[in-house]
Amino acid sequence: MKVLYVGFKGSNNASCQLVEKVNSSNKLFLTNSYDGIKGNLDKVDLKSYELILMFGINKTVKYNCN
Repeated sequence: MKVLYVGFKGSNNASCQLVEKVNSSNKLFLTNSYDGIKGNLDKVDLKSYELILMFGINKTVKYNCN
């Protein structure tokens, strides 16, 4: 199965640190801006992957598991 692992750029970013540890050459690191993300994604053939795992944290998003 072809998997793409996605995190956000930044040496102190937890998603970057996590994706860096994955034993795969299929990694993508996104810029932390909407325009940057669009540019990053435009360079990748996302349809060639069977699964895309994206990691990231937005401190302003509130999620309720209930």
